[in-house]
Amino acid sequence: MVRFEKTREQLMGCERDILDEDSIIHEAYANETLREEDYLHHPAPLVSLLTIAASISGFLFGYNIGVISSMPISIRTFLGYSLTVLDKSHTTSVSAFFALLGSPLAGFLADVWGRKKVALLANVVFAVGALIQASSFTIVELIFGRVVVGLEIGAASFVAPLYINKISPAPFRGRLVIMNILFITIGQVFAYIIG
Repeated sequence: MVRFEKTREQLMGCERDILDEDSIIHEAYANETLREEDYLHHPAPLVSLLTIAASISGFLFGYNIGVISSMPISIRTFLGYSLTVLDKSHTTSVSAFFALLGSPLAGFLADVWGRKKVALLANVVFAVGALIQASSFTIVELIFGRVVVGLEIGAASFVAPLYINKISPAPFRGRLVIMNILFITIGQVFAYIIG
């Protein structure tokens, strides 16, 4: 009888341990479920941060569009040189033409290197193009800087939405891809305020 009581106490103790483990697992699962439900209403913070980082290229694109409108006035003020109609048309159209070439090139590179690397490279290319434009003293140097920036515009316009689409959960995909377009508009407004 003593042996039976001892075994019964051991079983009861094990049962309590099992119940404690079950409640811990249940509590952890409930917390995880709450976290999952929380992400049903808005994306994870990392996804939001990566979306903003990828949308920086959209901001640069918008800024480039906006800043070109005040460029003839700036050139006349700082360099004492008035742009001809042909100069104005070349400086504005060359970036669009090279964006047309940069987009398929970015698609090929995105397949080879990955979207994130190409998006980062596009932002570096934009910085180089902006430096060339800022340090130019002739119209040819300015147009060359616009060529470099045009390549970035094409690459970023292609790769940034693809990257955002890739990292976004399905319920938020549309909202997050729109962030890139929103950043284009913010870049334009920023350029108009500065220019």
